[in-house]
Amino acid sequence: MWALPAGAASAAAAVVVAGTPVVAANCTTNGVVDPMQAFELRPDWLLQHVASGMCAEASANAAGATLSLQPCEHGKLLQQFRNDYTRFVDHVHVPH
Repeated sequence: MWALPAGAASAAAAVVVAGTPVVAANCTTNGVVDPMQAFELRPDWLLQHVASGMCAEASANAAGATLSLQPCEHGKLLQQFRNDYTRFVDHVHVPH
């Protein structure tokens, strides 16, 4: 989820601009999909915010880095969110 910009009373009134922080927050409930909370992982590993079209970008390539929304730049390492799908378990573990 992204954070509401200063002075915005609601998500509907918010204007997302470059530099808007991305933070953890409660999701909308009851199966409602809020485009302001929706992100898509693109084939080039960029994490794109649905409502603004901007991409999540890390402030640094280090532990403790913060995230903000920035214009998407194909190939920019600080915008790549790679996932190693080989680490998923493809079976159910049944205890003996």
